[in-house]
Amino acid sequence: MQSCLGMFSKAAPAADVTKLKPGIALPHVTLPTTEGGRVEIGAPTGRWQLVVVYRGKHDPVCVTYLAALQHLMPEFEEQSCDVVAVSADSRGKACSFVDDLRGAVLAVAYGLNEEQMRRWGLYVSRPLGPEESITLFSGMC
Repeated sequence: MQSCLGMFSKAAPAADVTKLKPGIALPHVTLPTTEGGRVEIGAPTGRWQLVVVYRGKHDPVCVTYLAALQHLMPEFEEQSCDVVAVSADSRGKACSFVDDLRGAVLAVAYGLNEEQMRRWGLYVSRPLGPEESITLFSGMC
């Protein structure tokens, strides 16, 4: 299985993060999904896996980006590629995010913690205000 990490960040990662390199497997993480299941990221499945890390429900850019990505799901499926959107949001915020997308045809996982973010080489930031989550954020959509 090969994994791609979709992340966009305007700031460089901190020195204490692992820098991922092309061709290297994504560190394995299991996270809960909004549909009540679990998704294994970086585990061998025989399929490609596109992981899109989004900042959270509060970020309108992420809603727009992932809504557009959903329209491409049939093409990803044709290429045997599973797509999962991941954030540090709580279950409640992740489910509300799915509502903002008017349903989701891609898996939406939540609960990414700081140690996992750093293992993936993500830039980690703190909330800027009360409208954001009380948790840390990974890279920006």
